[in-house]
Amino acid sequence: RTGQITTAGAATTHFPAESTIKLLLAAHLLAAGEMTGDVAAAAHAMVVASDDDAANALYELAGGDGVGAWAADRYGVPALAALAGPVNGPGQWGSLPVSALGMAQFLAAAADDPAVGPWLTATMAQLEPIAADGTDQRFGIKAAAPEAAVKQGWGGDVPGLDAEGTPSIGYVDGRYAVAIYTLHAPAVDQAGAQAMVTAQARL
Repeated sequence: RTGQITTAGAATTHFPAESTIKLLLAAHLLAAGEMTGDVAAAAHAMVVASDDDAANALYELAGGDGVGAWAADRYGVPALAALAGPVNGPGQWGSLPVSALGMAQFLAAAADDPAVGPWLTATMAQLEPIAADGTDQRFGIKAAAPEAAVKQGWGGDVPGLDAEGTPSIGYVDGRYAVAIYTLHAPAVDQAGAQAMVTAQARL
């Protein structure tokens, strides 16, 4: 790792986190020493299968609406510091606004956190092909680099806008922290949105 940053497009623009916020939740649990027993099992499902029920059950314990501010403070990531919480209201975790730059910086810092990095990187590498809700997770970074450790997201958590987002973030070759966020408005179908992110990942 060199610390070099390469960006393209709207790297500092805020997008809905969708299920990529689950990595912040997992990091909070790890840092707080809560990753044991049933909590650990739920957190594993939350990351590898993108299980929303698990995320809902862990949300408050894992920092809740303040998890973005917590991550900004722990990892010194200014791009996360301004997050005021989910724009769709308390508990609507998928609508937390994040930027590609901020999340890539979080990934890089979290990987070097001895309390967080080993679990986070190993669990992301265990991504299940099909998510708990039936969504195919083999898009974006995972399609471009099958050995990558990734977290995917999908949804339309934008108030008042017909939109679809399919973020893809993760670690490539054990060296690069990569974050891709896009927003399709008006919304395209999920497969179309995933195909666009896959094309971006292959650039």
